[in-house]
Amino acid sequence: MFRAEWERTALARAVAIAIVRYRGEHSLSQRGLAQLVGISQPQIARLEPGECNPRMETLMRLSSRLGLEFKIDIRPEVEPELVVSAA
Repeated sequence: MFRAEWERTALARAVAIAIVRYRGEHSLSQRGLAQLVGISQPQIARLEPGECNPRMETLMRLSSRLGLEFKIDIRPEVEPELVVSAA
């Protein structure tokens, strides 16, 4: 159950880290960042804990207004590779 939730929120956590870092580096409040991005302060407050996945529109705004790059990799899951080394 923990692993499924961890994987489900991976994108949300990555976005949270990026915006908290950006706010810190630019000495912005949540309100200031919201104005810069063109979204509401409550939306920033919901993104920062990293628990809710952002909408694509929100990612696009963050990217274009803050100069952040988000890479989303969509591919089939593969079986983990087994690596065996000689002792």
